[in-house]
Amino acid sequence: MVWNRTNGVWHDDLDGAEKVFYDMSQAFQPVGKEHGSVYTVCKIRMLEDQRPQHPLEVRLRDAWISLRIEFPSLSVVVSDAQRKEYMSANPQRLQHWASETFWVDDSGNSAIQVVSSLHLRKFPCLIFLPRTSELVFHSSHWRIDALGACMLLDRLFEKLSRDTDTISVNEDDNMSPNLSPSLEDAFGSPAAPTPQMEAVAKCVQRRNFQTSYPTAGLPVAMGARASPPARSSPQALALTREATEALLAACKRHAISVTAAVHAACAQAVFDRWDSFTTRAGQLTKAYRGGDWDVSEYMAALRPIYRVHGETLRALATPHTRAPATNITVSSLGVIDKYLTRKHGAGVLVEQFHLGSAIMNRQMTLYIWTFDGQLTLSLDSNEAYYPPEIVRGILGSICACLEKELNLNTVLMRA
Repeated sequence: MVWNRTNGVWHDDLDGAEKVFYDMSQAFQPVGKEHGSVYTVCKIRMLEDQRPQHPLEVRLRDAWISLRIEFPSLSVVVSDAQRKEYMSANPQRLQHWASETFWVDDSGNSAIQVVSSLHLRKFPCLIFLPRTSELVFHSSHWRIDALGACMLLDRLFEKLSRDTDTISVNEDDNMSPNLSPSLEDAFGSPAAPTPQMEAVAKCVQRRNFQTSYPTAGLPVAMGARASPPARSSPQALALTREATEALLAACKRHAISVTAAVHAACAQAVFDRWDSFTTRAGQLTKAYRGGDWDVSEYMAALRPIYRVHGETLRALATPHTRAPATNITVSSLGVIDKYLTRKHGAGVLVEQFHLGSAIMNRQMTLYIWTFDGQLTLSLDSNEAYYPPEIVRGILGSICACLEKELNLNTVLMRA
């Protein structure tokens, strides 16, 4: 539950949310794939060149090493699927870590092509594409989530904008490093849950796997139901600033959130029917703002919630237990600018941003975010089960539903 040191190695249990996400990531290991890994792609522009004698890739590598010193959890490894391990930094270990985790890809491949080749890596990685000035960050989901990745990159770009030459290592093998606690430890979820916490965990399990388990959803491609996963790829739609403002204003008039509106439109696209868009969007707005959950009670029960969740997922992994889910999971990231600043001093400008995850199962994930005043809808799916034109069609259906139900005069998806 806490980091301890034995024979020079810091270690902690891998449990709770980290264990659930780690086990999910390894489910497709027999076919050399990793499920759920998080990636970001940022197109950057250097505004000032404080060290013209040093190429940008050298400065990026230095900033990456500096970030590793500040956030040592970037070099934590899973040792046996039950335990996390960390060795304190020294100059030799830092350079070895940087050699494994940072590189330049000048092959001409797109950022998405690069991401699709990253599976089952021990550490997070940072890849610079000089032809497009893009920077790719990739990590297993057990280590970090989407907004955490944005905050990490924000700190990286801050370091890059300052462009300091000196990298100092302050860790000592006998000193407790600044390692991130688990989600459960951070929120104080007790190691020995009470009966009330166990009851909350069972309630969450019923909601997720009995009341709302997505047994009905999208049809997969012909002949693909028993196929192994292929490449995970996104289809993204970035609205113009004018269209974004029009959508925001329409949602405000209807007293619903943008996330709830998109979620309701997504359900319409999947099921091709809806009793009342505004009623459902209103219900979702309430749910996204807390609904009937007691937040403090929920957070206290995090440890049993994730234990029960993991047990249920393992039971469902048994062949023929239940048909694979083929729905769309909605993940709203809100305003990215709150976590990833667009301009960093006089040094770095983030011109474009994209985020996604590797999908190896039959469930798509719809990411919703706003960056630099533009709303983006991005659907990640696996090409073995859904052709790109089907995925683009879903985005089109979502936009058509929003235009109709919110009485928008603006075309959201342009040809």
